[in-house]
Amino acid sequence: DAAGLVEVEPDIYILLTGNVYTTHESYIHRLDLRNWKPGSPISPQVICQFPERARGVNGCCLIARGVMLVADCFAGLIWRVDFPEEGGPPSFRTWLEHESMGYFPGRMKPEQPGVNGVRYAAKTHCVYYTATAKKLFMRVSVNPETLDPAGDPELVVAGRMGDDFLIDEDAQVIYL
Repeated sequence: DAAGLVEVEPDIYILLTGNVYTTHESYIHRLDLRNWKPGSPISPQVICQFPERARGVNGCCLIARGVMLVADCFAGLIWRVDFPEEGGPPSFRTWLEHESMGYFPGRMKPEQPGVNGVRYAAKTHCVYYTATAKKLFMRVSVNPETLDPAGDPELVVAGRMGDDFLIDEDAQVIYL
């Protein structure tokens, strides 16, 4: 299933796919639409597979050129994926793992994801994320130099089963 999509350059996209409920395999694809015409087929190219620890990639966002964050809804963490400027396979590491990102295995049918949507607010240097099963909307400050978390996640709102969302920093509004 397709999970996340980000435009990394004009008309060039990174697409996440995987099977979150059975094999848990997750992949990164590159989709180049620079010469695409309506009605023509598309040909995503597999770049790589996520590490074995990945359980279900979901939402994603860019936080800088070549740096993407990916929510892993059943591993209960956010991955940092760095794409080298000179090409080649990206590197993976855990960006943030926190109890708010978990889910309730076997207690909700259908199984509801933990950390799900993830977005970066560049003006305030904050990453926001939803934790669907726990009905949380959270944020964590980001060090603008290292792009690492700068402190613990904090609760924005609870009680809403959120998924993906949009941030309009100019209007100071989040659409959940």
